[in-house]
Amino acid sequence: MSQNNQDDIAYYDYKKSYQLQPSESSAVLYASNLFLTGRTKDAIELLKKSIQQYPSNLEFIRRLSEAYAQAGQSKEALALYDDLLKKDSSNFDALHEKGMLYTQLSDTPHAIEALEKAYHFHPVLQNGIALANLYAETRNPKVLPLCEALEQRDSSREFVDPIFLKGVYYSNVKDYPKAIALFDECIGRDWKFIEPY
Repeated sequence: MSQNNQDDIAYYDYKKSYQLQPSESSAVLYASNLFLTGRTKDAIELLKKSIQQYPSNLEFIRRLSEAYAQAGQSKEALALYDDLLKKDSSNFDALHEKGMLYTQLSDTPHAIEALEKAYHFHPVLQNGIALANLYAETRNPKVLPLCEALEQRDSSREFVDPIFLKGVYYSNVKDYPKAIALFDECIGRDWKFIEPY
């Protein structure tokens, strides 16, 4: 059911499976389903219980942090991310999510710090684009080499976000000819990408 995006129907199976045989793996699956079906309060309760039962599984702490963030409990989420990062300072998922939470809270310096660490430990597109976006918006020239590195990984030359973010940076520093050229390049690669227009 889950593979066919019928998460609400799958909920009953995940719940029954967890009730019949509560295990670490069934708790992970059940918690994921609770998130997908909007049962955040139930997910929080299950994750708290799972942390007590399986303290060595750091994924439960990360997911509880995520649940708190979704529920608008930012202080609790940040405290858990900090606890998790004390146990595993290279947990790039936790660093990324912590950075995104700081972004939502308009705490750009802390967001950049967390996303820089996430990108350092796991230099993937998701971490790089989130960081590049903050660099571009804060007029930080670090956006340029970061976007160049992201572009080099795009062998098919289909991904336009790094080019767009360089354009945003040049627009923010009022170098409009460079910004327009980059936005035109974005449109040339993907005419359906609305933001460059």
